[in-house]
Amino acid sequence: MFKLKRAILVVLSAVGFLAASHACAQMKGYASGGLGFDTIATDDTLVSPGNPDSSTTTGKSNFTGQIDAGVRFDAGDIVYGVGLYINPTTLKADEQGVGAFSAKTEVKNLMGLVGEVGWKMGAGAVVYGKLSYDRAKAEVKATSASLSKNFTGMGLGGGARHTFAGNMYLFVDWHHIVGREVSLQDAALYGAGNSLKVKPTLTTGLVGLGWTFP
Repeated sequence: MFKLKRAILVVLSAVGFLAASHACAQMKGYASGGLGFDTIATDDTLVSPGNPDSSTTTGKSNFTGQIDAGVRFDAGDIVYGVGLYINPTTLKADEQGVGAFSAKTEVKNLMGLVGEVGWKMGAGAVVYGKLSYDRAKAEVKATSASLSKNFTGMGLGGGARHTFAGNMYLFVDWHHIVGREVSLQDAALYGAGNSLKVKPTLTTGLVGLGWTFP
């Protein structure tokens, strides 16, 4: 956990240092919103002392949306950026039912800190790559019980944006997040002494509209 945070901090600090080396007059704020689809895969491992671990992989696709805001620094043909994003939607990861019993796994409160580096391609177009430190909540809801746990992760992504009408731009964005494994324990769900280890992986594709401002 400490190494992951330190790696993210180093990358984002480097982005900030490079950006700060240029004139403040080149700094612009931005805000954007996008819609698209998210695919979640979860590696689920039931751990029962004295028995072999039982592992399954599940996944679902979701219609989703996202809001971003931050600052970008124009340095000639290169654009640096640091920002935050929030995904306000509930993302379904798995849903199962056997007789009267049902259970579903969801990911909520997805948000993160993002550092990006972009390259100007001419005529208002920029392509970029990004690195993120992410946080969300994994929640299991069943007929007999409900439990949740926060997890963190690291993401990689990229995309392109095209400016029009002065301060507005259209963008397409791809983002892949690998979450840290979390352990959920509840005797009513998994039996006394047992636990379920959940490792989520999320991939999001968005199309949206953004604004830049001084």
